Amino acid sequence: MKNKYFIRFLILTPLFLTAQSKFVKKSYHQNGLIALEMWFDDNKKVDSIKTYHNIGGIKEVVYLDKQSKYNGNITLINSEGKLKTTWLFDHGTLIKQTNHFSEHTIKTKQIVEEREAKLDEVNIQLAEKPNNISLIHQRASLNSFLGNYILAEFDYLKLKKIIEKIKGTTKEMSPEKLVGINKSLASLYDSLAYIYSAFGMANKSIEYHLLAIDTNPEDSRYNNNLGAYLLETGQPRLAIHYYNEVLKKAPQHAFANWGLASIYLELEEYEKVIAPINISILKEDNIYKFGRGTAENDLRTIRGLAYHKTGQTELGITDLNEALNINDKNSVANKYLGVIYYDLGQKKKACDYFQKSRELNYEKKYYLKNLETFIQKACSSSNNSPIVEVLPATNKTTEKKVSNNVIEMISEVETSEFTSTTNSIKNPTSAPYIFPNPAIDDFEVYNFEPSDFRFKIHNIESSLVREGMAIGKTITVTGLPAGLYLLTIEKGTSKQTFKLIKQ
Repeated sequence: MKNKYFIRFLILTPLFLTAQSKFVKKSYHQNGLIALEMWFDDNKKVDSIKTYHNIGGIKEVVYLDKQSKYNGNITLINSEGKLKTTWLFDHGTLIKQTNHFSEHTIKTKQIVEEREAKLDEVNIQLAEKPNNISLIHQRASLNSFLGNYILAEFDYLKLKKIIEKIKGTTKEMSPEKLVGINKSLASLYDSLAYIYSAFGMANKSIEYHLLAIDTNPEDSRYNNNLGAYLLETGQPRLAIHYYNEVLKKAPQHAFANWGLASIYLELEEYEKVIAPINISILKEDNIYKFGRGTAENDLRTIRGLAYHKTGQTELGITDLNEALNINDKNSVANKYLGVIYYDLGQKKKACDYFQKSRELNYEKKYYLKNLETFIQKACSSSNNSPIVEVLPATNKTTEKKVSNNVIEMISEVETSEFTSTTNSIKNPTSAPYIFPNPAIDDFEVYNFEPSDFRFKIHNIESSLVREGMAIGKTITVTGLPAGLYLLTIEKGTSKQTFKLIKQ
């Protein structure tokens, strides 16, 4: 089955596992680890789904009956392998939900506990009013916030189908009602984009982010959320465009300034980090109120390294210690403290922080960021030379496998995402990139040595839509429909792949 049908099937079908399953389809996190497995029975009907943490290990397991309704025990397991939540369903009816423990930082404790309690309340109300759209939306939002992505996706898709049908079948609609419909749809698209990113479906995630922006262009949060996703997946230069779109309307926007500060840190433009991160810190309450509060690259972690790199080391140490006070499992803050103490000549202390960062799975979370070089330098008794980061080879899981009971399929477009992410994350200051991106008529390739090279452009359904020779590093995209594409350029042994957005 081609990838495009696989994705459509995932979107339209609830997911489940039984002992009789014979076929499985998988998607992957960008580090090559499995993100999602869909299992099929003998009748080629999905009967289970498992999702996985990006550092490895089962996250969610969901079961369905023959009518595609939840049935039996459904579980949520945290990244440390501890059973967090259990649901008992009887052919679509929730019998019981058990929260075994609550997971939060000191900044998110109150909001997590409030939303867990609210979800219990909504489930009780839905038992009496199972078709109440407002309650279904509340349940989806609460489940998504708490990491119950499969349950959230099911509700979001149900609402999406209802609202799209209303929009498509209502012949006469007042402008006010249309605006309201579009606002609702954009919110659903944006929520689904976040979930598909967790499922390892990068192209699908970006497609839904773009749908949200196109459906309600006046709401700046959708540009911000796409920028955040592009930054997270190692495409900082493309993310800048969407953050700047937000700041045109709201210069003090907490999330967009946070994102830009993160990008400047990645690009080693440290002097540009402090101003936007300080704007975000002034509005920190909004970040914890409207965000998820789980990012390791939080405000003080980013500012801490930037302070050190701009000669304000004591302020940097204070910020990073506060970041660890907020979240003692912050592997990034531990790494940055290691960098500071190594630069100060305190190798033993630096070694301890680097080792702690490794224990907290830094290398699995940020798979193209290296700790080994730092550990060798800091933990060696003889080497006092500056640390130069040597990056590991990319671990690609791109082959197709067919056996008696497993079918593992990833399309050409999906596999090339490993390459595009590698380009951006490995060395963002010198990596090849394209500009402008998004593009209207044409764009140029930068930091790529050959001046003329072959190019291919695929759409998200893996179809080749344009190819040819670029002359003077410029490629024309006039005439292509707006949307997400994958660009591959190649000359000799040099090959690069990029996400391209056509406006």
